[in-house]
Amino acid sequence: MGGKQVTCLGALRRRKRLLEQEKRLAGWALVLAGTGIGLMVLHAEMLWFQGCTWAIYLLLVKCLITLSTAFLLCLIVAFHAKEVQLLSTALRPQQLPEPSQEAT
Repeated sequence: MGGKQVTCLGALRRRKRLLEQEKRLAGWALVLAGTGIGLMVLHAEMLWFQGCTWAIYLLLVKCLITLSTAFLLCLIVAFHAKEVQLLSTALRPQQLPEPSQEAT
């Protein structure tokens, strides 16, 4: 009986740690999304000026938008991976559904 309580306590600690990591990932994703939106607005405002001297800056802003989008996609995948880990922590092996024999 004592071992079961320690196991449950460990699962609760692991769940709490996963929730904290998930919250941190969501916060960084929000900051990165806001940065990307700001860069897109900056790019749209810079397009109003048709001078040749702005071309390198437009390219730089486009590259930053692409990088922020790529990092945001990585954060979204990491967030969903933490969600799957959280779900697998919540469901014990006894609670998982058994594969059906009818599918084969």
